[in-house]
Amino acid sequence: VEVDVDVDVEVDVDADNVLKLQALLTNSEDVNAQLKKEVRELRDVQKTHKRMLMASSCMEQSEQTRNKKAQTALRAMEKDLLAAQKARNDAEDAAKEAERNMQEAIKQRDDAMKRAEKEQSQARERVAAAETTASERVQSAETTATERVQSAETTASER
Repeated sequence: VEVDVDVDVEVDVDADNVLKLQALLTNSEDVNAQLKKEVRELRDVQKTHKRMLMASSCMEQSEQTRNKKAQTALRAMEKDLLAAQKARNDAEDAAKEAERNMQEAIKQRDDAMKRAEKEQSQARERVAAAETTASERVQSAETTATERVQSAETTASER
């Protein structure tokens, strides 16, 4: 089946309507250009915002890194401080021990000097006693010898 259709359309174009349509078209183009400009500006703002976010993120990471380094350094300083305090305490303990040892050595020296003085005094007494005994024996021997000489002389003269 074949159908042939002929359509004739007549359009009444009103000059006023054409001007309105042209004005709408021009206005639409202006709005479109304005929208494109605003879209470009928004994209620029987005790019700027994205750069700011990236910079902020970098700054935050940098700050976190600095904080971690500072915490690490602080922990190391705390360890050094504890080691220094322990070393100081050890040195103080060693100094106290050395003082105790020195006091003990002084006491032992003083005791030894007292013993030596006592022994020296006792030795002097023994020497003095020995000298006295020896002197007494010498006198006794002299007396005995003198008596024997006198007795011998007396005996000799009697003879």
